Amino acid sequence: MQKVRVSLIKKEKRVEELAALINSYKYVMVIEASGLRTKVINEMREIFRGRVKFKFEKPSLFKRAAEKIGNKTLVELALKYASGSILLAFTNEDPFKLSREFVKNALLLPAKAGSILEEDLVVKPGNTGLPPGPMISELNEAGIPTRIDKGSIWITKEAVVARAGEKINAKLAAALSKLGLKPIRMYLRPRAALVDGIIVEGALLITEPEKILNELVEANRKYVVLATEINYFTKDTLPLLLVKAHRKMQILSLEASIVTKDNITLLLQIAANKSLLLNKIVENASKS
Repeated sequence: MQKVRVSLIKKEKRVEELAALINSYKYVMVIEASGLRTKVINEMREIFRGRVKFKFEKPSLFKRAAEKIGNKTLVELALKYASGSILLAFTNEDPFKLSREFVKNALLLPAKAGSILEEDLVVKPGNTGLPPGPMISELNEAGIPTRIDKGSIWITKEAVVARAGEKINAKLAAALSKLGLKPIRMYLRPRAALVDGIIVEGALLITEPEKILNELVEANRKYVVLATEINYFTKDTLPLLLVKAHRKMQILSLEASIVTKDNITLLLQIAANKSLLLNKIVENASKS
Protein backbone atom coordinates (compact mmCIF):
# COMPACT_ATOMS: atom_id res chain seq x y z
CA MET A 1 0.00 0.00 0.00
CA GLN A 2 2.89 2.31 0.87
CA LYS A 3 4.54 1.61 -2.49
CA VAL A 4 1.33 2.49 -4.34
CA ARG A 5 1.08 5.77 -2.44
CA VAL A 6 4.74 6.61 -3.18
CA SER A 7 4.16 5.85 -6.88
CA LEU A 8 1.11 8.13 -6.99
CA ILE A 9 3.04 10.93 -5.28
CA LYS A 10 5.87 10.60 -7.81
CA LYS A 11 3.42 10.70 -10.73
CA GLU A 12 1.69 13.74 -9.32
CA LYS A 13 5.05 15.45 -8.93
CA ARG A 14 5.89 14.67 -12.57
CA VAL A 15 2.54 16.12 -13.65
CA GLU A 16 3.23 19.31 -11.70
CA GLU A 17 6.73 19.58 -13.20
CA LEU A 18 5.35 19.00 -16.69
CA ALA A 19 2.64 21.64 -16.17
CA ALA A 20 5.28 24.10 -15.01
CA LEU A 21 7.39 23.30 -18.07
CA ILE A 22 4.44 23.86 -20.42
CA ASN A 23 3.68 27.20 -18.77
CA SER A 24 7.28 28.35 -19.12
CA TYR A 25 7.29 28.08 -22.92
CA LYS A 26 5.21 29.71 -25.64
CA TYR A 27 4.72 26.64 -27.81
CA VAL A 28 4.22 22.89 -27.27
CA MET A 29 4.88 20.30 -29.98
CA VAL A 30 4.01 16.59 -29.98
CA ILE A 31 6.57 14.59 -31.96
CA GLU A 32 6.26 11.01 -33.23
CA ALA A 33 8.75 8.89 -31.30
CA SER A 34 7.89 5.40 -32.53
CA GLY A 35 11.03 3.96 -34.14
CA LEU A 36 12.99 7.14 -33.44
CA ARG A 37 16.62 6.15 -32.90
CA THR A 38 18.70 7.37 -29.97
CA LYS A 39 21.32 8.78 -32.36
CA VAL A 40 18.74 11.13 -33.85
CA ILE A 41 17.52 12.31 -30.45
CA ASN A 42 21.05 12.99 -29.22
CA GLU A 43 21.93 14.84 -32.42
CA MET A 44 18.80 17.00 -32.25
CA ARG A 45 19.37 17.82 -28.57
CA GLU A 46 22.82 19.10 -29.52
CA ILE A 47 21.71 21.05 -32.62
CA PHE A 48 18.75 22.74 -30.88
CA ARG A 49 20.38 23.19 -27.48
CA GLY A 50 19.07 26.38 -25.85
CA ARG A 51 16.27 26.67 -28.42
CA VAL A 52 14.13 23.59 -27.81
CA LYS A 53 13.55 21.53 -24.68
CA PHE A 54 12.87 17.88 -25.56
CA LYS A 55 11.23 15.54 -23.09
CA PHE A 56 9.96 11.99 -23.31
CA GLU A 57 6.81 11.65 -21.28
CA LYS A 58 3.88 9.28 -20.96
CA PRO A 59 0.79 10.45 -22.88
CA SER A 60 -1.35 9.95 -19.77
CA LEU A 61 0.81 12.34 -17.74
CA PHE A 62 0.80 14.90 -20.54
CA LYS A 63 -3.03 14.74 -20.59
CA ARG A 64 -3.18 15.20 -16.82
CA ALA A 65 -0.80 18.16 -17.00
CA ALA A 66 -2.96 19.74 -19.73
CA GLU A 67 -6.06 19.25 -17.59
CA LYS A 68 -4.26 20.71 -14.58
CA ILE A 69 -3.41 23.86 -16.56
CA GLY A 70 -7.04 24.08 -17.69
CA ASN A 71 -6.33 25.00 -21.32
CA LYS A 72 -9.08 23.32 -23.40
CA THR A 73 -7.09 23.45 -26.64
CA LEU A 74 -4.04 21.96 -24.94
CA VAL A 75 -6.26 19.17 -23.56
CA GLU A 76 -7.55 18.58 -27.10
CA LEU A 77 -3.97 18.40 -28.38
CA ALA A 78 -3.12 15.83 -25.72
CA LEU A 79 -6.25 13.74 -26.31
CA LYS A 80 -6.00 13.73 -30.09
CA TYR A 81 -2.25 13.55 -30.73
CA ALA A 82 -0.60 12.18 -27.58
CA SER A 83 -0.81 8.41 -27.79
CA GLY A 84 1.73 5.64 -28.08
CA SER A 85 5.35 6.74 -28.11
CA ILE A 86 5.76 10.52 -28.11
CA LEU A 87 8.43 13.15 -27.61
CA LEU A 88 7.35 16.56 -26.33
CA ALA A 89 9.14 19.68 -27.53
CA PHE A 90 8.88 23.03 -25.74
CA THR A 91 10.06 26.21 -27.40
CA ASN A 92 9.62 29.95 -27.75
CA GLU A 93 10.51 29.84 -31.46
CA ASP A 94 8.14 29.58 -34.42
CA PRO A 95 7.07 25.88 -34.69
CA PHE A 96 6.76 26.20 -38.48
CA LYS A 97 10.37 27.31 -38.81
CA LEU A 98 11.60 24.71 -36.34
CA SER A 99 9.70 21.88 -38.03
CA ARG A 100 11.34 22.69 -41.37
CA GLU A 101 14.70 22.79 -39.60
CA PHE A 102 13.99 19.30 -38.26
CA VAL A 103 13.59 18.09 -41.85
CA LYS A 104 16.74 19.89 -43.06
CA ASN A 105 18.76 18.29 -40.25
CA ALA A 106 17.65 14.76 -41.12
CA LEU A 107 20.21 12.01 -40.56
CA LEU A 108 20.98 9.22 -43.02
CA LEU A 109 21.10 5.93 -41.12
CA PRO A 110 21.67 2.26 -41.90
CA ALA A 111 18.56 0.21 -42.56
CA LYS A 112 17.17 -2.15 -39.95
CA ALA A 113 14.66 -4.94 -40.43
CA GLY A 114 11.25 -3.26 -40.39
CA SER A 115 12.52 0.17 -41.45
CA ILE A 116 10.08 1.96 -43.77
CA LEU A 117 11.33 3.80 -46.84
CA GLU A 118 10.27 7.31 -47.80
CA GLU A 119 11.18 6.72 -51.45
CA ASP A 120 12.20 3.90 -53.77
CA LEU A 121 15.56 2.37 -52.83
CA VAL A 122 17.80 2.16 -55.91
CA VAL A 123 21.15 0.36 -55.88
CA LYS A 124 23.59 1.65 -58.49
CA PRO A 125 25.92 -0.57 -60.56
CA GLY A 126 29.63 -0.60 -59.78
CA ASN A 127 32.40 -2.18 -57.77
CA THR A 128 31.38 -2.94 -54.18
CA GLY A 129 34.98 -3.46 -53.09
CA LEU A 130 33.90 -6.67 -51.36
CA PRO A 131 35.85 -9.88 -51.91
CA PRO A 132 34.12 -12.92 -53.47
CA GLY A 133 32.48 -15.29 -51.01
CA PRO A 134 29.15 -15.89 -49.25
CA MET A 135 28.36 -12.21 -49.72
CA ILE A 136 27.44 -12.90 -53.37
CA SER A 137 24.55 -15.11 -52.30
CA GLU A 138 23.41 -12.57 -49.69
CA LEU A 139 23.30 -9.79 -52.28
CA ASN A 140 21.49 -11.94 -54.85
CA GLU A 141 18.90 -13.03 -52.26
CA ALA A 142 18.32 -9.37 -51.48
CA GLY A 143 17.55 -8.73 -55.17
CA ILE A 144 20.89 -7.13 -56.03
CA PRO A 145 22.40 -8.57 -59.26
CA THR A 146 26.14 -9.26 -59.01
CA ARG A 147 29.18 -10.70 -60.77
CA ILE A 148 32.81 -11.26 -59.87
CA ASP A 149 35.43 -9.20 -61.70
CA LYS A 150 39.04 -8.40 -60.87
CA GLY A 151 38.87 -10.09 -57.51
CA SER A 152 35.81 -8.26 -56.14
CA ILE A 153 32.03 -8.28 -56.29
CA TRP A 154 30.41 -5.92 -58.78
CA ILE A 155 26.76 -4.88 -58.97
CA THR A 156 25.93 -5.48 -62.62
CA LYS A 157 23.01 -3.10 -63.14
CA GLU A 158 20.81 -0.56 -61.43
CA ALA A 159 18.12 -2.25 -59.36
CA VAL A 160 15.12 -1.08 -57.33
CA VAL A 161 15.35 -3.33 -54.29
CA ALA A 162 12.47 -1.83 -52.29
CA ARG A 163 9.61 0.56 -52.94
CA ALA A 164 8.55 3.66 -51.02
CA GLY A 165 6.36 2.77 -48.05
CA GLU A 166 7.61 -0.81 -47.90
CA LYS A 167 9.31 -2.36 -44.87
CA ILE A 168 12.87 -3.52 -45.34
CA ASN A 169 13.35 -7.21 -44.58
CA ALA A 170 16.25 -8.61 -42.58
CA LYS A 171 18.15 -9.98 -45.61
CA LEU A 172 18.03 -6.66 -47.45
CA ALA A 173 18.99 -4.72 -44.31
CA ALA A 174 22.04 -6.95 -43.84
CA ALA A 175 23.05 -6.62 -47.50
CA LEU A 176 22.74 -2.83 -47.44
CA SER A 177 24.82 -2.69 -44.27
CA LYS A 178 27.60 -4.72 -45.94
CA LEU A 179 27.52 -2.29 -48.87
CA GLY A 180 27.83 0.65 -46.47
CA LEU A 181 24.55 2.19 -47.64
CA LYS A 182 22.41 4.38 -45.38
CA PRO A 183 18.97 4.61 -47.00
CA ILE A 184 16.94 5.65 -43.96
CA ARG A 185 16.35 9.39 -43.71
CA MET A 186 15.24 10.09 -40.16
CA TYR A 187 14.21 13.37 -38.58
CA LEU A 188 11.86 14.64 -35.89
CA ARG A 189 8.31 14.40 -37.25
CA PRO A 190 5.79 16.62 -35.44
CA ARG A 191 2.32 15.14 -35.08
CA ALA A 192 0.94 18.55 -34.16
CA ALA A 193 1.70 21.74 -32.26
CA LEU A 194 -0.23 24.31 -30.25
CA VAL A 195 0.43 27.62 -32.00
CA ASP A 196 -1.19 30.77 -30.61
CA GLY A 197 -4.16 28.83 -29.29
CA ILE A 198 -4.64 26.80 -32.48
CA ILE A 199 -3.72 23.15 -33.13
CA VAL A 200 -1.63 22.84 -36.30
CA GLU A 201 -1.04 19.37 -37.73
CA GLY A 202 2.46 18.13 -38.55
CA ALA A 203 2.00 17.96 -42.33
CA LEU A 204 1.30 21.68 -42.40
CA LEU A 205 4.14 22.52 -40.01
CA ILE A 206 6.80 21.08 -42.32
CA THR A 207 5.35 22.53 -45.55
CA GLU A 208 7.40 25.32 -47.15
CA PRO A 209 5.70 28.77 -47.01
CA GLU A 210 5.92 29.13 -50.81
CA LYS A 211 3.90 25.95 -51.29
CA ILE A 212 1.26 27.08 -48.80
CA LEU A 213 1.03 30.46 -50.56
CA ASN A 214 0.67 28.81 -53.98
CA GLU A 215 -2.07 26.52 -52.68
CA LEU A 216 -3.93 29.49 -51.17
CA VAL A 217 -3.66 31.45 -54.42
CA GLU A 218 -4.96 28.48 -56.43
CA ALA A 219 -7.80 27.89 -53.95
CA ASN A 220 -8.78 31.57 -54.17
CA ARG A 221 -8.76 31.41 -57.97
CA LYS A 222 -11.07 28.39 -57.97
CA TYR A 223 -13.37 30.05 -55.45
CA VAL A 224 -13.66 33.21 -57.60
CA VAL A 225 -14.42 31.14 -60.72
CA LEU A 226 -17.08 29.09 -58.93
CA ALA A 227 -18.64 32.09 -57.19
CA THR A 228 -18.82 33.99 -60.47
CA GLU A 229 -20.38 30.99 -62.21
CA ILE A 230 -23.21 30.77 -59.64
CA ASN A 231 -23.60 34.57 -59.42
CA TYR A 232 -22.50 34.73 -55.78
CA PHE A 233 -21.70 38.32 -54.78
CA THR A 234 -18.48 39.07 -52.88
CA LYS A 235 -15.97 41.91 -53.09
CA ASP A 236 -13.82 39.63 -55.29
CA THR A 237 -16.58 38.58 -57.70
CA LEU A 238 -18.53 41.85 -57.99
CA PRO A 239 -16.37 43.35 -60.79
CA LEU A 240 -16.53 40.06 -62.74
CA LEU A 241 -20.28 39.75 -62.21
CA LEU A 242 -20.82 43.32 -63.46
CA VAL A 243 -18.84 42.53 -66.62
CA LYS A 244 -20.81 39.31 -67.01
CA ALA A 245 -24.14 41.14 -66.58
CA HIS A 246 -23.11 43.89 -69.00
CA ARG A 247 -22.17 41.31 -71.63
CA LYS A 248 -25.52 39.57 -71.25
CA MET A 249 -27.31 42.92 -71.46
CA GLN A 250 -25.53 43.72 -74.70
CA ILE A 251 -26.47 40.38 -76.23
CA LEU A 252 -30.09 40.70 -75.11
CA SER A 253 -30.41 44.29 -76.37
CA LEU A 254 -29.04 43.27 -79.77
CA GLU A 255 -31.44 40.34 -80.02
CA ALA A 256 -34.38 42.60 -79.07
CA SER A 257 -33.12 45.53 -81.24
CA ILE A 258 -33.13 47.86 -78.23
CA VAL A 259 -30.98 50.89 -79.04
CA THR A 260 -28.38 51.97 -76.44
CA LYS A 261 -25.28 54.13 -76.66
CA ASP A 262 -23.18 50.96 -76.46
CA ASN A 263 -24.86 49.04 -79.28
CA ILE A 264 -26.15 51.69 -81.69
CA THR A 265 -23.16 51.37 -84.01
CA LEU A 266 -23.52 47.59 -84.13
CA LEU A 267 -27.29 47.79 -84.67
CA LEU A 268 -26.78 50.22 -87.59
CA GLN A 269 -24.24 47.82 -89.08
CA ILE A 270 -26.66 44.91 -88.68
CA ALA A 271 -29.43 46.99 -90.31
CA ALA A 272 -27.13 47.92 -93.21
CA ASN A 273 -26.21 44.28 -93.74
CA LYS A 274 -29.86 43.28 -93.73
CA SER A 275 -30.64 46.06 -96.24
CA LEU A 276 -27.90 44.86 -98.59
CA LEU A 277 -29.13 41.32 -98.31
CA LEU A 278 -32.73 42.41 -99.01
CA ASN A 279 -31.61 44.41 -102.06
CA LYS A 280 -29.82 41.36 -103.46
CA ILE A 281 -32.90 39.22 -102.94
CA VAL A 282 -35.06 41.79 -104.80
CA GLU A 283 -32.52 42.03 -107.66
CA ASN A 284 -32.36 38.25 -108.03
CA ALA A 285 -36.17 38.07 -107.96
CA SER A 286 -36.51 40.74 -110.69
CA LYS A 287 -33.98 39.02 -112.94
CA SER A 288 -35.79 35.74 -112.70
